[in-house]
Amino acid sequence: MDTWIDIRRKAREFHEKALSRAEGDRRASSLIAAALAIDDLVVEHYEPGSIVDKSVLGFLERASRLINIASHLDAKEEAVVTAHEIGHFKLHHDPRNEVTVTAHILGGDPIESGAGRVEGYSSRERKEIQADVFAGEFLCPSDWLRKEYVERGRHPAEIAAELGLPPNLVMNQIIRALLLPPIRPAQAETASQPIVLDDSQKTAATWSNGPLLVDAGPGTGKTRTLIHRIRHLLENGVEAGSILALTFSKKAAEEMRERLSVMDAQAAIEMWVGTFHAFGMEILTKWPDRVGRTGKVRILDQTGSLAILEDNLTKLPLHHFQNLYEPVFELVHVLRVISRCKDELITPSMYRDAAVASERSATTAEDREKAEKALEVAAVYDVYEQLLKENNAVDFGDLVMLSARMIEEHADIREHFHARFTHIVVDEYQDVNRASACLLRILCGPDTGVWVVADQRQSIYRFRGAEPSNVARFEQEFSGTRQSLGHNYRSFASVVRAFERFSAAMTGNAMAGSWHSHRGNGGETCITVAPTLAAEAEAIRDKIEELRTKGVPYSSQIILARSHLTLARITGVLEQLGVPLLYLGDLFERPEIRDLLSLIGLDAEYGGIGLVRVVVMPEYGASREDALALIRWAKDNRVSIFDALKQVSSIEGLTAPGRNGLAKLGTQLDGLGFATSPWVLLTTWLFERSDYLRPLLLASDIRSQQKLVAIYHLLKVCGEQVAMGDPSRRRFLERIRRIEALNEDTMYRAVASEATDMDAVRVMTIHGSKGLEFPAVHLPAMATRYMPA
Repeated sequence: MDTWIDIRRKAREFHEKALSRAEGDRRASSLIAAALAIDDLVVEHYEPGSIVDKSVLGFLERASRLINIASHLDAKEEAVVTAHEIGHFKLHHDPRNEVTVTAHILGGDPIESGAGRVEGYSSRERKEIQADVFAGEFLCPSDWLRKEYVERGRHPAEIAAELGLPPNLVMNQIIRALLLPPIRPAQAETASQPIVLDDSQKTAATWSNGPLLVDAGPGTGKTRTLIHRIRHLLENGVEAGSILALTFSKKAAEEMRERLSVMDAQAAIEMWVGTFHAFGMEILTKWPDRVGRTGKVRILDQTGSLAILEDNLTKLPLHHFQNLYEPVFELVHVLRVISRCKDELITPSMYRDAAVASERSATTAEDREKAEKALEVAAVYDVYEQLLKENNAVDFGDLVMLSARMIEEHADIREHFHARFTHIVVDEYQDVNRASACLLRILCGPDTGVWVVADQRQSIYRFRGAEPSNVARFEQEFSGTRQSLGHNYRSFASVVRAFERFSAAMTGNAMAGSWHSHRGNGGETCITVAPTLAAEAEAIRDKIEELRTKGVPYSSQIILARSHLTLARITGVLEQLGVPLLYLGDLFERPEIRDLLSLIGLDAEYGGIGLVRVVVMPEYGASREDALALIRWAKDNRVSIFDALKQVSSIEGLTAPGRNGLAKLGTQLDGLGFATSPWVLLTTWLFERSDYLRPLLLASDIRSQQKLVAIYHLLKVCGEQVAMGDPSRRRFLERIRRIEALNEDTMYRAVASEATDMDAVRVMTIHGSKGLEFPAVHLPAMATRYMPA
């Protein structure tokens, strides 16, 4: 069970069985009783803290089919916890599962910002979120909920009371029901063939002659080989808890966890599987005092780091990088240099020494200016490190740099890890930076087994500090061996031969390769030359439709480009040509998102200018002049916009439609105010009080569905803000503006996997598509200035 859509589908199927047994009674108590009877499960209650920790709300004992529930829960909470444990029973195979909290978040793919950029979900946390999603869909299925809302006009609070469920659970379900694409029927499953490793894969998986680097070209089954390597270790007596599995990206780490869970669920729990940065975070969390931190260490993304520097501008010795109007525009360049320094294990003093040397050897004015800038960066770097300590914080680069230094400098910590991990397996080794490679070396004791898989041809993360030369240095640094995988299982021979010709001309001797195509002949590789952007889009449209008539649905085709700018140019024309696309673009610049950000800004920002955009929405029918009149009245009378909306009868100069529309908005916002979080404001307004979503819900076109998915993503961002412990709408908007100003919004452009169940052409950057497979791939802008090679 590896996708959120599959989990919801499975929960809905089980709901239908339970509903039938409950004779159509949808109340939570009836559904739970029916579900327990279907699977012969028994519920028993215990006093909190009597047999497990007080924080545990319930736990499942699979072997005895027993669900234990804490006795202090009310009926609604007990229903959710019981459904959560039923979810574990249906989805997972662990002998025991404990729940300490039922999630108030939407689940699905985590957003890659802040700590979420580092952690993703741990194996246990992912299973807990999966059980929460199962429980929500089982107790209140989204297809039924959508009909109740759209056709009968019922709202979440009313439905929650009727079903005997907590309002937050029904709110999460209404969000999924209305904003995510309807779940399509599952495709018929084909019998899977037993996996047999080819000779090169088997040799790599069973290697026993010291450190090994597996050279895995595209489509050669590297993840399959890696999983079988772990299986080989387990079958030969290696304890799962002594295996450390590391990778560069969260996506690869999550795929590894999923595959390990299918292979051996218990081993997947006992092993440590994750990214280098997540592993570093665990080290810093365990020994914060060794690096001058205490307690719970804050992890800052670039936005958080910039905020700390902005708050301490007077402490920064700025000259070349000073911008009095908007300091972050210059500071972001300084932070990028600092980040790269940490990737290369360069301290402030080391960088300063190099800058001093550059200054002394400078012979031209240009060289002297470069040296002065470097000295200024070194000085800011030094202050920045002190500010991080004062704020008990670390940034992304610290997670590996400080951890590597800690293990190297403290023998007790080094010996702890040498004893704990006897085997280390690494995926995506071509993408790790110098600090990560150093951490790997330090983690290795004299008898540690080291097995890494890499492909220099796929090293696409240099902009994040990746150092592919680590691959070339492996044999020397680890006294290891290199072995190649020889079969391509992904592509037809025509694609493989084209790639071989291309890779042979790439920089570096290690790039060339030759593979046997397991799929043989078939498919085609073609290049179309178009004189204009419009002609290029038409050619892509024609090819998409041709493939669709041949049985390749839209959802099995993808458009890839190097940058979001290129994608924006081509998708704009394709949308006009009627091609259904799954692509959000710049989330915060979309019209529907600007509408909602304007609503969030009411009373959260000085001047209330967001009201101008809000009141011209169709359901209010007011004008810009009406909004400005209310804003002036609020300022003159020193009241908030929310308070002014309650007193529109006292405001002169409003048109009749404007007065009615503003009064309606005031009624919808009643009970909300300055302290209301973005999440509460939007969910209350969207799903309980306004008709904003109704035209989109009644439409059936892809563009309307895209708008709903975009709103879903904004709510996930709001939920992230709540999880960070900061409900302030003002700070939320400041964060969004900083992200936009610095062009750091790419992490919000990717469509979450739980929102992809629609028949539309996928659109991604090449970086974002890494590791994915599609029957048909379209590559626009294959010109030198757009696609470097």
